[in-house]
Amino acid sequence: MRLLADDRDRRFVASMTGRAVLAFLGAAFGIMSVMLIGVRSGPLLVPIAAGTGGTSLFHVSGYAGLFFSLVLILRVIIAITREGI
Repeated sequence: MRLLADDRDRRFVASMTGRAVLAFLGAAFGIMSVMLIGVRSGPLLVPIAAGTGGTSLFHVSGYAGLFFSLVLILRVIIAITREGI
């Protein structure tokens, strides 16, 4: 008797590995995005008059990263609820 001899076992392991990789990438994107949002300085994307601040390129990148992180994690959650574990 071999481990993963059945095709269903191989598909199960492959799907779980893919879900784990997507969940890890989503979590990594989320952590990096929160760190980018927390940066106080950086290049200004939309400067405001009189030097009172503006929209930082780091903040825009951070919020875009949070969106992609959310998409990746929701994709994993939907796949798990659709097929079961």
